[in-house]
Amino acid sequence: MEKRAIFRCLKLDNTGKGIVNYNNKYYKIPNFLPNEEAEFSINKSNLKEPIKLIKIVKKSKDRCNPNCPNFGTCPVCAFRHIDYATEIKSKDDFVKDIFAKLRDFKYLGLDKANNIENYRNKAQLFATLSKALNITCGYFDPKTKDIYSITECNLIDERFNKIMAVLNKALTVARIAPYDSKTKKGILKSISIRFAKKEVMVVLSTNGIDLPHKEGITKALLASNLNIKNVIQVYSERSGSKFVEKERVLYGQGFMFDEANGLKFRISAKSYYGNNTLGMFKVYNEAIGLADIKPTDIVLDTYASIGILPMLLSRYATTVYAQESNQDNAKDITASTKLNRITNLNLIQKETISTFKDFSKGDIDVVFAEPSQEGLSIDFQDNLVKLAPKKLVYISNNAFTLEKDTYDLSLKGYSLKKLKAYDLAPRTGEVTLIAILEARPSVLNPKNDLKRAESKRSNVSRSRSLSKEERFAKKYHTSYKKNSK
Repeated sequence: MEKRAIFRCLKLDNTGKGIVNYNNKYYKIPNFLPNEEAEFSINKSNLKEPIKLIKIVKKSKDRCNPNCPNFGTCPVCAFRHIDYATEIKSKDDFVKDIFAKLRDFKYLGLDKANNIENYRNKAQLFATLSKALNITCGYFDPKTKDIYSITECNLIDERFNKIMAVLNKALTVARIAPYDSKTKKGILKSISIRFAKKEVMVVLSTNGIDLPHKEGITKALLASNLNIKNVIQVYSERSGSKFVEKERVLYGQGFMFDEANGLKFRISAKSYYGNNTLGMFKVYNEAIGLADIKPTDIVLDTYASIGILPMLLSRYATTVYAQESNQDNAKDITASTKLNRITNLNLIQKETISTFKDFSKGDIDVVFAEPSQEGLSIDFQDNLVKLAPKKLVYISNNAFTLEKDTYDLSLKGYSLKKLKAYDLAPRTGEVTLIAILEARPSVLNPKNDLKRAESKRSNVSRSRSLSKEERFAKKYHTSYKKNSK
């Protein structure tokens, strides 16, 4: 039987959902803010959703107008219904909670974003059919596997909404079937739109090389007068037993240029870089400052992407190595390095572990790492310790994996010294973090390593001389008497 009850929101989680306590269990409720009270229906037989919000009876003073027609269905924005000051406090508290178990480091707080609207320089969209069976584009939700159609987004560059109107109309006229991952049928997989200061790139990802009406789509985009300089098709083609991703330039030169902080850099259709260019430069510059890079330092930047961080590092260090295994990113690094006349940056086009093995212990002073959401692998950590740099500068968008990796590295000789947070993705649940880890003497000094190894071997030897029962007694602090016969 369904009942009704009033619940109060205790706090926000990192995705902007309110936390409610019912029967000593915590539930995450969308669109519910701290100190608000709401009426809920209670249905104990519904195991997936035992409590459901009916209506808010007491609103928070921090609640604001989302000012977005997609809020509530779009999976991107988590904090659009919340005052920005409250959002920042929530994210700051989240970081503090995650790292509360770690000790002896300095937390330098969370920096606000300069802009909370139109800050994104990239949109990754997926094709689908609207209710009217028109082709439209939207965001993919990895949790539900659904695509949420959008016609506008206030987070992305202000040119986005106009391009979407042109693109949706052109695709509908062309009647290109969206790709279905289940049936493996259809043509259009996704659309990527990249924004630079002076130009725009549109990338159409398709199932195979066939793209009907590509001329009409390209013509419509160019006629929008939005400075679209490149229209590119990316497709998969079988090569032996594998599928190889290729690209075909429909208009333009196949890459574009952007500039910031005195650097000009190249961006290709398949290369990867962050969503917030200006915010990214701020984080990179502050990471270099927190690491206290010296003119004599030799630095290795792993996962170098299109090379923005290593190019900035080249201004401070004597030698910079940029490790990047992605071929498209590597081409961009090479082009940008020549464009900016940088002579102390060396590209290493290998996997990270292979790169570590190319150097000897003590060759590198500082390692920078900006891994994926999964964090650093055990192999990365172990080979890092063998390389023994004085510092590791870890830049992450996932506080959970950063905290785990930081703890694991602390057991291997690297201590967290500084932690700084940045809001590079306002209105979303993402927080960017810089962690500065320093090697303890046991990592840097080979003599200490030898003493520790000898001590360990000695302990093992002594342990083996004890019987099984004696080792058990020693471990659990119990008495042991040898049986006498």
